[in-house]
Amino acid sequence: MKHFLLFFCLLLLPAVQAVAQVVNQGILYIGNTGIVSSGESLTNTGQLTLNGQLALKASFTDAGSLTSAQGQLRLYGTTSQTLTSPTAITVSSLTVSNSASGTAVYLQTPLWVTQSASFSTGIVKTDATNLLVFADNAQSSGVSNAAHVAGPVRKIGDDSFTFPLGNGTASRPAQLTVQGSTTDTYTAHYVQNVPPNNSSLLCLSAISGQEYWQIDHTTGSGSAVVGLPNQNVATSNLSLNSPTLRVAVYTGSQWTALSRERNGGITGNVVVSDGATNLSGLFTLANAFDVPGITGQLPSGTLVCAGTNLTVPVTVTGTNGSTTYQWYKDGVSLSTQTSATLNLTSLSVASGGSYSLVITGGCSSITSTAFSLTVSEAVAILQQPIAGTALCTGQRLSLPVSVSGAGASYLWYKNGNPLNTQTGATLTLNPLTLTDAGSYALVITGGCNSVTANAFSLSVNQTPVVTVSPASTTISGGQSVTLSAQGADSFLWSTNATSTSIVVSPTQPTTYTVTGTSNGCPAFATAAVTVNCTQVTAQANAITITGTLGPGNCAVQLSGSGTGTSFVTQGPGGYIFSTVYRKPGTYTLSPLNITKPGTYTFTASFRNACGYESTDTRTFIVGGTACP
Repeated sequence: MKHFLLFFCLLLLPAVQAVAQVVNQGILYIGNTGIVSSGESLTNTGQLTLNGQLALKASFTDAGSLTSAQGQLRLYGTTSQTLTSPTAITVSSLTVSNSASGTAVYLQTPLWVTQSASFSTGIVKTDATNLLVFADNAQSSGVSNAAHVAGPVRKIGDDSFTFPLGNGTASRPAQLTVQGSTTDTYTAHYVQNVPPNNSSLLCLSAISGQEYWQIDHTTGSGSAVVGLPNQNVATSNLSLNSPTLRVAVYTGSQWTALSRERNGGITGNVVVSDGATNLSGLFTLANAFDVPGITGQLPSGTLVCAGTNLTVPVTVTGTNGSTTYQWYKDGVSLSTQTSATLNLTSLSVASGGSYSLVITGGCSSITSTAFSLTVSEAVAILQQPIAGTALCTGQRLSLPVSVSGAGASYLWYKNGNPLNTQTGATLTLNPLTLTDAGSYALVITGGCNSVTANAFSLSVNQTPVVTVSPASTTISGGQSVTLSAQGADSFLWSTNATSTSIVVSPTQPTTYTVTGTSNGCPAFATAAVTVNCTQVTAQANAITITGTLGPGNCAVQLSGSGTGTSFVTQGPGGYIFSTVYRKPGTYTLSPLNITKPGTYTFTASFRNACGYESTDTRTFIVGGTACP
């Protein structure tokens, strides 16, 4: 046997083709763009650094120092190849294109791939110790019946991954869509054998009798969606294209589907579980018992009239004698609605709501989409509007129409034209103008019918503009003023006078109102009259008594003065004397002869034209005795 010692210290190495077993006892450095190709077995007992590509047509043994995490490994032999190392070998990429029949590549050491593995031809054999390991984000491609891994494969990370598995003659990959972290670790292994305890089935009619996948979640707490292939002779005892096809898992005592609902879908000949699972163990394909399915869902909603009947069918598949049906309205079960068809009679407004159907089979149930039912009452007019009326400009019209039937819409029309601002049961116009005159009608529209109210005729007359002349004036007390109204056909004053003009003589400030009417339309005007009056304070100024009553003097003389317009003297016998003057002033009283002793009063008074009154009284005593 020939031995060649290769010693390289180059960053870039040309391709080297060996023709015998090659042993590296020194330093072999393969740079980033370098390629070393060996047609014979290569043994490293020295130092091998692989940053470029190492192409091997035969086996490789590492018994020295190997640094290869940045390198590319290509296995292109025509006979079987073996990779041997006391420690794991790590490369950035792996290419398998070995054309040997049977097993092409044997791993006798763990082989780590940090970026990608490409399979063209060749079966890679692994075992529980010597696995093919894919780091986080590393992927495989090109897997086929002629190129895959017969044995366990490990994947690290949270990215979706297809395990390149098979049995040596057929590719049986397993897919994982991971929901976890970059440290979650899964190990998968395809086994073409009868699954254990394959007669203990939960809600399954059959499982594959010839194969299963061992998938173990060895590190981390994440979960994953599982996908298994449905095209291969190993699963021929199943209905492969049936909607009952499931991914099943062995729980330790029985086989059960990952979900009781319909399968997550068949895409690219892969059956996907309905959701993620954190289970580890045995997985295979299975057929579940027929489960309820809905092929004709409910409509989203409908509107019907009160008093009518309604039938709503739901098209259901996968049923048998044990299937039950239960309708719900607004989440509450309807005890009388237990078939696939909803039957409602004599509908009322209270029948409206959200309906759904729950179909329950032996191992699963399914709920229909929600169906919204609206029940509308027929609208009717309870009280028609009046036939018509005449109003005046500036007034307010409020014309109600009494209607029954919930949920109606309203639209008023004037002379046949819609009034888009009048959409209530009451016509409101405020303030009225001459252009509002016309014929009005209300159209009431419900979900089941439409009715039109009787026409209402509106006449609008012009409201007059009434004025009073003078609108305001000032007079002196005792004087009068003439107030004249204009602008209307007839007038009514607040004094009850109905003439155009009135003469007034108030004694205090007074506002007079006149109502003018034309064509039945009233208008109002006012006039304010202010009164100026002289005010004097009455005063009894002085009283003088001359003489003393007694024998020989039978009368005394009384005299005095006062300020005012009226003066009154009274004694023990009552009224004695009074004097009235037209104008207020200070006056001297004429002497009076008093013959009786006693108490006397002298009162001065003043009253002006506005009704103001002032009085002042002075009291005095006449002594002595009266003559016999």
